[in-house]
Amino acid sequence: MLVVGVVCIAGFAAWEKWYAKVPYVPFKFLKDRTILGACLLSAFLNMSIFAWDTYYNSYLQVVHGLSIATAGYTLNAFSVTSTILAPFIGLFLRWYGRYYWPAVFGIPWCVLGTALLIHFRQPGNEIGYLVMCQVFHGVCGGIWAMTGPLAIMTQVTHQEIAVVLALYSMFGSIGQAIGFGISGALWTNDLPREIYKALPENAKNQTAAIYGDMKIQMQDPIGTPIRDAIIYAYGVVQREMVIAGCAFLPLICICVLVWRNKPIDRQQTKGNVF
Repeated sequence: MLVVGVVCIAGFAAWEKWYAKVPYVPFKFLKDRTILGACLLSAFLNMSIFAWDTYYNSYLQVVHGLSIATAGYTLNAFSVTSTILAPFIGLFLRWYGRYYWPAVFGIPWCVLGTALLIHFRQPGNEIGYLVMCQVFHGVCGGIWAMTGPLAIMTQVTHQEIAVVLALYSMFGSIGQAIGFGISGALWTNDLPREIYKALPENAKNQTAAIYGDMKIQMQDPIGTPIRDAIIYAYGVVQREMVIAGCAFLPLICICVLVWRNKPIDRQQTKGNVF
């Protein structure tokens, strides 16, 4: 499937470049550094987040013993924070009239929220620190959810806005898919190996069953040899996932810094557009 996917992407790019009479993807907009930076920000941010977030729910339940509901509350601290902040960020942008420096302000929140997980997303740490990191991500997520689309819309005319927003969304979806691929590869390749290495000798033959069923992973109480081995394996793999997510942070920073600082208070179209 990977080979077919890569070949299809290459074939699609070649078709769009040399054969399509009417291109499906408006590549001409990617020559603008602000549009390209915003689109790549959407892609790299999703790669980073989904590299470490995909199996976060399992980690919270197995390693920290949280219920499904409590694990959901912890995970949703990200979306709740960004959703609550978004209207206030929008009002501030309307008052301030520019998007560049508010977007730059989101960089340290993203870096802290991701990098601190390397330390805090390990067995034995308090849940409060994980919630703190989710809140940090919610801050940068709320900022960039507002400033990213604004950045690309200020670079085009009114009739081109729908096209560049679709392009922005496409890059985000591609980033999600790559992030899922990274986390899935680490999970399926490394977790069984780490579980096998950590299990007591008399339980190593249960590796496949333990890896494939979360109920089996949680059936032994925390503090027993088998459960502690599983927790250790989770800690190793989750750390690898976070490090993979951190690898995108320099690219995320660059994608924001290359934007132009255009005003957003100019009215492009008066009256109704039909």
